[in-house]
Amino acid sequence: MKLNGWSMRAIREARGASGSECARQLDVSQATWSNWERGVRETSALRVLQIAQLLDVDYRAILIDPTQSDVEELTATVRAAAS
Repeated sequence: MKLNGWSMRAIREARGASGSECARQLDVSQATWSNWERGVRETSALRVLQIAQLLDVDYRAILIDPTQSDVEELTATVRAAAS
């Protein structure tokens, strides 16, 4: 899924967090977090949900034009995690 890196960065900065802090909390490298913020790298539905939870936003705030299949995949991931 394609992340809206500009939104991610703006939200992160508004919360006073650094990219390295966020990367550490998600157990990813600083380079991975940076790539997400720069829009260089896409990620899985599970990661989208984890990032949204970390930033305390709805997942739609950090996705670029989520498709119906993106929404369905996210919904399935949430349901699987709840089981």
